[in-house]
Parts: sequence; C-alpha cells; structure tokens
Amino acid sequence: MDINALPIHERKATLLVDTSRAFLMCGKHERALNILRAAADIAPEEVTGRPAALRLVRDILATAPISVRREAREYAATLGVHA
Repeated sequence: MDINALPIHERKATLLVDTSRAFLMCGKHERALNILRAAADIAPEEVTGRPAALRLVRDILATAPISVRREAREYAATLGVHA
C-alpha cells in the first residue's frame, strides 16, 4: 500500500502503528521500532496519546533483543514509557 496516498496524517500513523505491531509479532523488533518512530514523526499524537501505541512501545521494550534494547529504552524514555 502506498502510504502517501492516504490524505490524513493520523490515518497514515495508525497504519504504521498497526504495521509496527505486525513486525513485532514476527519477531522483527528493530523494524517494529523504526516504523513506530515513523508513525510518531507523521502524527506524534497517534503514538503519545493512544494507549494501544504506548502498550506497543512497552511490548517492544520488554521483548527486544540486546541489539535493539538500548535504542528501544531510549525511545521509550522520550515518550515517558517505562517497562
């Protein structure tokens, strides 16, 4: 899907949050984190203001391998999320 075809930033961000969750479910933590960050870049309130998105941040943080854990922890801290 071409995300640029979506006219509303919030919808783009919501799609990215859902995509991030899918990557996390496949064990691709770094990809999930990067996509979640992209969602926050497009529409920050869709990440910071949605409990489901904040749970996703916690889930990434809780299950991230060592190679991603530091980056996930730093990002979670910027959002005020603690595991």
